Amino acid sequence: MKNILTEQILENYNCYKNKIIRSMEDFAYRKKRYGVNFSIALFISSMKISESFVKEHVRDTDKVIQLSDNFLAVVFDFA
Repeated sequence: MKNILTEQILENYNCYKNKIIRSMEDFAYRKKRYGVNFSIALFISSMKISESFVKEHVRDTDKVIQLSDNFLAVVFDFA
C-alpha cells in the first residue's frame, strides 16, 4: 500500500504543488507583510478523506485543501 500511495504523489506532484501554492497565497502575503508564520501538513490515506470532517477539527483560520479523494493538505495559520 505504501508504494501505491507514494506513486500517486509522484505522478501528481506538479498538480498538487500548484494547487497548494495557489491556495496559500493569503498566508504567504501575511508572512511577507506582517511576519505571521504558517505551517503546511499533508495527509494521505488508503481510504477517502472527508474535507468537511477535517474542517470541523481545525481552526477557522486554517485552510483545508482537498488534493484528491485520499490526499489533502492543511495550512495552519500562526504556526
